[in-house]
Amino acid sequence: MAEKGAATQTALESVSVKESIPVKTAAKELMEQFNKAYNEIANRAFSIFENDGRFGRDLENWFKAETELFHPVHVNVTEADGIVAVQAEVPVSRSRTSKSHSNHSD
Repeated sequence: MAEKGAATQTALESVSVKESIPVKTAAKELMEQFNKAYNEIANRAFSIFENDGRFGRDLENWFKAETELFHPVHVNVTEADGIVAVQAEVPVSRSRTSKSHSNHSD
């Protein structure tokens, strides 16, 4: 069941990851995304420390920053007749939702 502010979408076609993403490129992009996320968390955790001003709460500040920046993704994986289906809830921002609704004519 989707939560408020979340949307689900079923993939329309199957694509082999091996055919679509070169491994070196994927690894490089993954590391870039990891470094970007790490820096965002570190900056937010430091900002929390600056606002709070209390020493010794490094992990608490880090976890709070993670919680603020990232949301858990609920994933459901099923297999039938050799086909693996992955369904994930993806948070949708209000501005993105508004734009997508304005592009559809019903």
